[in-house]
Amino acid sequence: MMLPGLQLRQTSGLAMTPRMQQGIALLQRSNQEALEWLLQEAETNPLVEIEPAEQAAGEGSEPSDATHGIDDAFQSAGDADHTRDDDRDNNWLLDAPRDTLTHDEDRGGIIPDDEDSPFEQAAVSSLRDRLAEQLRQAALSDEDLIIGISLIGLLDEIGRIPDGIEDIAETLNVPIARIETVRTLMMGFAPVGCFARDLRECLAAQLRAKNRFDPAMDALLRHLPLIGSGELVRLRRLCGVDEEDFADMLGEIRALDPKPGFDPRNAGQPAIPDVLVVRHPDGFGVELNAETLPRVRIDHMLARRLDGGDPAARQYGKERIAHANWLSTALEQRSRSILLVAREVVMRQQGFLEHGIGALCPLTLRDVASVTRLHESTVSRITATRFIGTPRGVLPLRAFFSTALPSETGDAHSAESIRQRIRDMIAAETLADILSDDAITAKLQDGGIEIMRRTVAKYREGLGIANSAQRRRHLRLRQTARD
Repeated sequence: MMLPGLQLRQTSGLAMTPRMQQGIALLQRSNQEALEWLLQEAETNPLVEIEPAEQAAGEGSEPSDATHGIDDAFQSAGDADHTRDDDRDNNWLLDAPRDTLTHDEDRGGIIPDDEDSPFEQAAVSSLRDRLAEQLRQAALSDEDLIIGISLIGLLDEIGRIPDGIEDIAETLNVPIARIETVRTLMMGFAPVGCFARDLRECLAAQLRAKNRFDPAMDALLRHLPLIGSGELVRLRRLCGVDEEDFADMLGEIRALDPKPGFDPRNAGQPAIPDVLVVRHPDGFGVELNAETLPRVRIDHMLARRLDGGDPAARQYGKERIAHANWLSTALEQRSRSILLVAREVVMRQQGFLEHGIGALCPLTLRDVASVTRLHESTVSRITATRFIGTPRGVLPLRAFFSTALPSETGDAHSAESIRQRIRDMIAAETLADILSDDAITAKLQDGGIEIMRRTVAKYREGLGIANSAQRRRHLRLRQTARD
């Protein structure tokens, strides 16, 4: 029988210091969010001066303290082999694994343990943020996801899309019918009725969500101007209902929201890109958006005065100058890492920039991480909420990533190409040959694609396609109607 006692055991592990936590949190914040945080930091540090991007950009070509030397340091970014153990706080990009932090799934963010940190304060979610999150959860194809993101960018101050769909079709090189399919789906997002082109569509979407859209309601919505002109008797006759039902219908219409997307806090605010894609004669280049990039200055004169004071002043000045230098270094590393990831993404997705979403290539976070030598979790943080301005519009950086499935030949098939094959197989069905998910899986596997049945089912449901039993009933009813 062993007696109780004490044992010493030595283990290795990554200790996340407050500075590393703040640095990682700073990495994935937008330039505007980074500026707000830096302004709060400057309030507690008299040696730090923050210049808004507009002021810094207007001073000419003088490099900012926070971004000086980005191009010189670019080649060495992500090189963890030469990182010293005593410099870990200044190399937070190199890198803290995801499971060492508290992860905020909704914001894709990192929340430090420090309760006073401004990153722990929950930001008010805008309408666009909420719609984008619902779009992400809708299990759409990569191409339809980009269409949906573009539609969100077209919303006006009340949540409608009065025009611009034709421009999206031309910019992304897709049929208008496909955009309309995505738009119809998104009209069911909360708040229901956004993405409508007019009041009738907006109210119809809300009635469908309540299961109250019938032929009488359809007739009422088609003649809405009669309510404004007071021609209620004529409108009731057009609806084909009695007075009691007509009164109920009017009550239901008045209970609907004609402006479901009105958001006074964020009305009409477009997404602002942190990174810009610039076309050059030999391809595409990437640069930081100088109009939104904050600038950090250090008041060296005040630092010298503190250094010449009493011991307490010297100690205070030493602490504050160290903090100010860290802020400058952290902002520089943030910029360098964003450029690393954005340049690799643009290089991989030149086909999309040239030809539209039909040329979107399979790309994963791991692909980018392996080239940039950053940790995969760092790439995830950089792309989670950051926007990039491209010749095809302002898009989330995450929109350029898609899944890929291996094949027996070693080539990767994008998820979108798999979905398209499933569409084609089902479109070619006849009543005598309805394909089950198992049959579709077998056909894809025969074609050299390594895929499981549950993945086929997920893709089919994401495309809004009914199961085999429902499709068989539908085809039978259509054939009966033709006969």
